[in-house]
Formats: sequence, C-alpha cells, structure tokens
Amino acid sequence: MSNRKVNLLGRLPSLRAFEAIVRCGNIAAAADELCVIEGAVSKHIKALEAELRAKLFIRVSRRNEPTPAGERLIQETRSAFALLRQAEQSFSHDLSNRPFVLAAPSTSLLRVIIPNARLIQEAIGDRPLQFVADDTHYGAVDASYSLSLRVEEVPDVSNMLLKLADE
Repeated sequence: MSNRKVNLLGRLPSLRAFEAIVRCGNIAAAADELCVIEGAVSKHIKALEAELRAKLFIRVSRRNEPTPAGERLIQETRSAFALLRQAEQSFSHDLSNRPFVLAAPSTSLLRVIIPNARLIQEAIGDRPLQFVADDTHYGAVDASYSLSLRVEEVPDVSNMLLKLADE
C-alpha cells in the first residue's frame, strides 16, 4: 500500500468549482457564477476527481448531487470557504460613503451637468456627489474619478467609452 500525498492546495481553482457546483446544484449555474464556460468547470472536477481518486458527483435529474466522497470533501472544505468569503467581505470597499466623482469639461459642467445635478443625485442614491472640472482632452483618466466625460475624438475601443454628443 502506497502513501500517496494528496495536493488539494494545488487544486484551489478545482476546489472552487467543486464548491460552486455543490452550492448551485449544477455545472451550468456554477459556470455562470464563476464566469467561465461549463467545460472549464467540468475539467476542474475531472482533475479533482483524479487527484482524489474518487467520483465526486452523481447526476440526479438536472442536478449534480455529491457522492459520499463529495459529501466528505464539502464537509472538510466548507469552513475554509466560509473564512475566505469573510476575508473577501472585510476587504470589500464600502462605496456608500465615498463620493461619486463626476469629472467633465467645465463648459459641460456649467451648461448640462450642474443644472441636472438633482437627477444625477437621484440616480446614485445617498452617495455624496462631487464635480471636478477636467478640461483634459487626451491621456489617462484620473483613477479617482467615478465617471469622466471628455470632449475628444476617440478611436473605436472597448465598451468603456461611449460617445454622448458633439459639443
């Protein structure tokens, strides 16, 4: 009989996929939650099953139910995932007290944005609203801005840019 060492720490992405399937009930829902395709989740489960030399799920109707080995694994890892979620929440930034910083060219601020500040405030809720006059036409946008409006010709790039109007 060999003393084969199991390396679960080297399989953290696979464990994450496993835990998501147990919680969500099936591979499709787990893939949606993890923002990956179903094939990637299946591949992680196969790798984890190979590492553990045990089948982790059985298919029941449209659900993936843990086998006895899967039940044992979820019991052993559930508290670790709870601690990770707790750590994640403690590091999440509470945006409710940070101001919503809207940067725009001074003429746009004076003509359009400030006169409609009430509507903007309603849209962002209770967050404090702050305006910044930024007449920069090119270059990097200040990372502290929640939203930056610019007047310039922009190349067709990612969906992060949206042309509103010609000024």
